[in-house]
Amino acid sequence: MHEPADNIVIIGGGLGGLMCGAILTKEGHRVTVVEKNAQIGGGLQSYPRFGETFDTGMHIFGGMQADGNIRALCDYLGITSHFNTLPLDATNDVSVHIGEDSRYDMNFTEQGLRDCVSSYFPKEKENIEQYIRDVTQVTEELDLFSLRPDRSDVHVHSERFMMEADRFVNQTVRSKELRAILTSLNMLYAGEQGVSPAYLHSVIARIFMNGACRVTGGYCNFAKALANCIISNGGEVLTCEEVCHVETSGSSVTGIATSKGKSIEGSIFISAIPPLHTIEMLDTTRGVSKVYRELLKSQMPSQSAFIINAKLRPQALEFENKVSFFVKDTDSSWATDETCRDITRFMFMTSPDTTGNMASSLTAVVPMKWESVREWQDTRVGQRGEEYLRFKKIYAEKVLEVLGKIRPEITSAIEAIDTSTPLTIRDYTGVDCGAMCGYRKVHDDILSFLPVSTRLSNLYMTGQSINMHGFCGVSMTAIQTCETILGKNSIRIKIAQNTLK
Repeated sequence: MHEPADNIVIIGGGLGGLMCGAILTKEGHRVTVVEKNAQIGGGLQSYPRFGETFDTGMHIFGGMQADGNIRALCDYLGITSHFNTLPLDATNDVSVHIGEDSRYDMNFTEQGLRDCVSSYFPKEKENIEQYIRDVTQVTEELDLFSLRPDRSDVHVHSERFMMEADRFVNQTVRSKELRAILTSLNMLYAGEQGVSPAYLHSVIARIFMNGACRVTGGYCNFAKALANCIISNGGEVLTCEEVCHVETSGSSVTGIATSKGKSIEGSIFISAIPPLHTIEMLDTTRGVSKVYRELLKSQMPSQSAFIINAKLRPQALEFENKVSFFVKDTDSSWATDETCRDITRFMFMTSPDTTGNMASSLTAVVPMKWESVREWQDTRVGQRGEEYLRFKKIYAEKVLEVLGKIRPEITSAIEAIDTSTPLTIRDYTGVDCGAMCGYRKVHDDILSFLPVSTRLSNLYMTGQSINMHGFCGVSMTAIQTCETILGKNSIRIKIAQNTLK
């Protein structure tokens, strides 16, 4: 446990870095967050186009209900009123299209799932009850997810916890259609068949069961709320300062240097960027074993995505406050075509105009592997050539063709589109291969779960590649990182005390 530090330096101003900074300044520490881009937020960046504000991805999160974990964390930080959230439709928060002809309008709350399954799949009534119990039992194994003090120093999980997510669903549910509906959620956590562990699926499913929501006006507003928390508590957030060198002495870090020649000293350092990038910037090999370096090099990135952001004609389409999924057939809920010849699955949602009744924009996210754009990997934004632009145009047309078949009223309302690929995501977020969720988590590989501590005594890790990923996962991991510095369960106890006020 550390006393208030002279300066805690955080490398990276994405969600993980900003959340750590907000927590630590709240606890009286002086913090400097160093971000390479002009805009903070990492995966929470927003950008203007066609008079609309678009996010870098399609974010759905939970825990903002009265007793939710994210709500409790935001209340503790004092930022809940500094951004606006919109709960998804309480009666129909998810629609799943299987092929061009089958559409299932679902309510993914616990009772909603029971009711919908009873209606669509009456033979699965007992199975969905077991599925809900399984999801609950798995998430109960995560003390951090419930903001509950750790019950043990050693976490021993059940066999179900680390089971493949697809097997986790299939062992209980018999209907191929219902399996496809439930596993369509994998698009929200970059899930891969036979790879992703059941706990990732269970966390996302539990978020919907408790009531999912979205930030309105751009997720950059959440990032700004965290930055303002840091600044108001005496910290600072530096932008356009790319860290290029990490200085050490013995077994500890002493400072960092930026590409602009700025040097920043500190007593504690947190890296919220990919761990391998951090290790490669160290000025010494001491304190970091060859085995650890090779471990980081062996980590595979999670899947990326092709994103279509579309401006809609005014008053042309009613706003639907839900997330929709398309899968080509019941065997395609996990499929990603590396050749890009076929559109096997994607998710989409609309955003409301100022009235809240009509839709002003659309975002569609298609899982895409890095291999699909590897031939342009040595290029940068605006310099990729005509062949790349042609690739984006053709692929967007394929996605919109499928969308037009299942929801023609949406495509007929489109006025203009902007597209992004894994290359775009890589260049704006700094994440290898444009990975949507950092390093991928592998169900049977404990080495894919990286610790927040390092062998350098004052260097810690946080962010998408550590512990859990996604909006909720990164926020919870930030708590874990801060508690490793401040003391076991210290932040969870403070959050609980604040909730009781």
